[in-house]
Amino acid sequence: MLSFRKNKRQRNIDIAPDEIFLDDRNIPDFDVQQFEGRIESPIERRTIGIFFFAAFFILVVFGARTGYLELIQGKAYAAKSEANRLDHQLIFPERGIIYDRNKKELAWNVPPSEELGYSLRAYTTEPGFAHILGYLHYPARDSSGVYYREDYETEVGVEAYYNDRLRGKKGLRIIETDALGNVEAANMIDPPVPGDNLKLTIDSTVQEDFYNVIHEVAMTHDFLGGAGALMDVDTGELLALTSFPEYDPNVMTAGDDHALIAKYNTDARTPFLNRAISGLYTPGSIVKPIYAIGALNEKIISPNKELYCPKTIPAPNPYFPEKPSLFNDWKDHGYLDMRGAIANSSDVYFYTIGGGFEGQKGLGVAKLEEYARMFGFGTTTGIDLYGEAKGTIPNPAWKEKTFDRDRSVRRTGDSDAGASRGRSHCRRRQGGDSALGPRCRQSKDNAAGDTRVVFRRHTRRHATSGDKGDCVGAQSALGRHCRQDGNRRTGRRENPR
Repeated sequence: MLSFRKNKRQRNIDIAPDEIFLDDRNIPDFDVQQFEGRIESPIERRTIGIFFFAAFFILVVFGARTGYLELIQGKAYAAKSEANRLDHQLIFPERGIIYDRNKKELAWNVPPSEELGYSLRAYTTEPGFAHILGYLHYPARDSSGVYYREDYETEVGVEAYYNDRLRGKKGLRIIETDALGNVEAANMIDPPVPGDNLKLTIDSTVQEDFYNVIHEVAMTHDFLGGAGALMDVDTGELLALTSFPEYDPNVMTAGDDHALIAKYNTDARTPFLNRAISGLYTPGSIVKPIYAIGALNEKIISPNKELYCPKTIPAPNPYFPEKPSLFNDWKDHGYLDMRGAIANSSDVYFYTIGGGFEGQKGLGVAKLEEYARMFGFGTTTGIDLYGEAKGTIPNPAWKEKTFDRDRSVRRTGDSDAGASRGRSHCRRRQGGDSALGPRCRQSKDNAAGDTRVVFRRHTRRHATSGDKGDCVGAQSALGRHCRQDGNRRTGRRENPR
């Protein structure tokens, strides 16, 4: 029978007699706080070494970081700390007030609340002023109070063109706060400078009446819109400049009526389009005096020579000889000399001296372009509003480029110009300084006088109700006192007179 023995390592542990007696004395109460009865062993040197090494390492790291922050980055953090303690607050100046020529306020400021920090802008509610005044976007800041738009912003109207004059100069206030954000002191180190006031040449009464007339005509004859202008030919001052339809500058500036603003953006009549300076239209009969001067200067006709001016004249069509092109007039005028042709606005007379017909020599395409450009067509007037469009003076090169796909196409009436160009041309016809264009701001040395403009009906000619274009008038007021035919306006598809 096998027997197994379990080998055990025998440990000889010597126990001192006093330790036995110590344990025995502590057993009845077993006081763990009493040293008697405990067996203690000394801390090893290796443990002590590790502890001191760790402590030394921590001290070195913290010392190095403290030195870096104090010696190397000290100035930067001191400046940042000072900035945290001193708050820089913008002080917005009062924006300049916009007046009409008679010192009637058209745009002014509404005092702000203390929390807002800047003045609100208000505009006249009378119709006809939106495109000439424009609108603003207010300064804006985020939830922490930091401005991400640090000034009034504007893009259109005299608000934009004269923004540098109107906005003034912002000021700066330093506010000292404690660690809890409480204000301890506030000092203005740079006071704001108010903007300059702006006096326009516009007569607000004339402007409103002119807009209402254009509005009525556009609605009566189903036009998409319309525009018009009145200019003092002696000074170049605009007495009225308006475009229909328009937006409400108060709504656009406030920016909180999102539904109405969205309606503006989707309106097929494009209320944001300033038709007076940005719309391009066939210039119509205002070019007739230009080509009369050209014909006289080129000596192709005497002013006393009479031409027969029927209601229609045919012009040969080299591409379809059996289908001559017909050039129509608004009526059969009979025989007219140059003065009569201008007075009666005969189209056929100027077709004849422009292109030639039945033995009468014409100016030709090159001369037509030359004289049109001589009187400023094809360029801008330099009006003190942004967005003025430049018209087109057609020539063979333009025709070839524009109608490259079908070079057989021949068109008449391809010239276009803005209403602002028509005003400038009217001034030149009156013998004014050709360098003095239309303007909206009134000069200091040109005091505003009384302006009397009478709008009266003239029903001999008007656009047909089926036209869907714009009615446009470019008229000049002859001096301070004038009568204005308010209904000599046409649609885009009619030959304007």
